[in-house]
Amino acid sequence: MVDCRQAQAADAQAMIAVHHAAVRQIDQKHYPAELLAIWSPTPSAERTQWMINLIANSATLATVAADSTETILGFALVDLQASTLKALYVDPGCARRGVGSTLLADMERRCGERGLRRLTLNSAYNATAFYQARGYVSLGATEQPLAGTAVMGAVHMSKALLPSPGS
Repeated sequence: MVDCRQAQAADAQAMIAVHHAAVRQIDQKHYPAELLAIWSPTPSAERTQWMINLIANSATLATVAADSTETILGFALVDLQASTLKALYVDPGCARRGVGSTLLADMERRCGERGLRRLTLNSAYNATAFYQARGYVSLGATEQPLAGTAVMGAVHMSKALLPSPGS
């Protein structure tokens, strides 16, 4: 069973590990290995601290999906001010088991409860079909900035969120 909850600082290292594993397994037909290495460098104390800072930022909604042993299976990050899903990653060992779908639905619910009416995102090419199957609409090609001057091609997408009950 997968349980979604708000991320805590203690989750940061596992979140970075999930990010690294998920990015590194992306088929190179989508992005070259050099770009994948920039997108998700080797986990480090600096990257873990970066994630801790994101989790602590009140403008960021950070959630994790965990199993019954509290192992982090995936995570999602939303910039609440921009109404933008900045990240959704699932451990490759859990791929195609509903973890990503559960995490996305939970994040959409949480965003709706906070008054957001729409989520936008820049989807990696390998994830576009996932988002389309969950109601996101392509708004066209875009570029996603990475570290330094690197950019990756992406698809800008959007979805209207359902109003939360009582709103």
